[in-house]
Amino acid sequence: MVVLCIPCLMWLRKAKQTFVFDQVNSPPIPSLLLEFSAPVKLDYSYTDEQLALLMQYASNDFAR
Repeated sequence: MVVLCIPCLMWLRKAKQTFVFDQVNSPPIPSLLLEFSAPVKLDYSYTDEQLALLMQYASNDFAR
């Protein structure tokens, strides 16, 4: 089951940060770098299933 939530902006300012989500049944799948136009190298280990969900539900063309 996929539940879409209200988008929120989270600042990623450090190489490693921790965010806590209460009342979430499964780990969230981050959709990173939305509306970002500058060249960026991003190393995030998405599974094939997570990438398929992002392709299906992301509202942003770049995220898909």
